[in-house]
Amino acid sequence: MARAMITSYGMSDKIGPMSLAEKWESWSPRLRDMADQETREFLVSSENRTRKLLKEKRVELKRLAEALLEYETLNKSEMESVVKGEKLNKSKISTNKVIKGPTTRREFDIAPEEPTTNNPIPPVTAKANTQ
Repeated sequence: MARAMITSYGMSDKIGPMSLAEKWESWSPRLRDMADQETREFLVSSENRTRKLLKEKRVELKRLAEALLEYETLNKSEMESVVKGEKLNKSKISTNKVIKGPTTRREFDIAPEEPTTNNPIPPVTAKANTQ
């Protein structure tokens, strides 16, 4: 999908509104490398934005995850209430079988406040093409 955005739909400032998807082999190696680098930078940037958003919304995500474990299903208004930190006036459902998991919840924390030795989340950086 990312490659198509760059090579087919012209969604690159560096390459511009060109369609490189057809006859890819006929394009110069320099232009193909530039498209590959743009694709990589796009993916790295997207991952970094996603990690940042997950970290910013960590509390809301945790509330939602815990409510889903507790109630199994939530409608839109219930999700909005849970994310705000409000209590639900709903019966708890416990049909899920408890499966033994990690020793701590932090091991599977998708956006920890600080990286731990069990769950390091290094920032992703784009590396320049050194070929």
